[in-house]
Amino acid sequence: MLRRTAIVLFTLLAVCSSTLAQSRVVIPRASESPTIDGVFDDSAWAGATVLDTFTQPRSTQPPKQKIDAKVTFDDKALYLAVTCHVPDPSRIRTVKTVENDQVWFDDCIEIWIRTTADGNEYDQFITNSKGVRETNRIRAER
Repeated sequence: MLRRTAIVLFTLLAVCSSTLAQSRVVIPRASESPTIDGVFDDSAWAGATVLDTFTQPRSTQPPKQKIDAKVTFDDKALYLAVTCHVPDPSRIRTVKTVENDQVWFDDCIEIWIRTTADGNEYDQFITNSKGVRETNRIRAER
């Protein structure tokens, strides 16, 4: 099976916790920043938490293709290494080329992070295989 690998790097100065499939995930602090090169074999990635129980957005259904991810953080950033197992990468749909322009219409990776107890509040990070990104921050009006 061919694999399509994408690295998503988000700089966040927030508490590093996440919700995945109704459970909490503890993310270890890396002793050094991982190398961002598409290969996940350095010590930072070796100690990262492995995530493999993903769902489709706003659903409990598993994704159509297998997805594996590793996550760690340091004082500078939260690091996500995502591997999408795609049987035929030539069929990946990627037409969006402008950031924050409905990138979710493409085949993409979407990361949803909740940092509050309110399930309607989240930060969303989206990237397609061309590296075009979209970010959304949804907060309740108070």
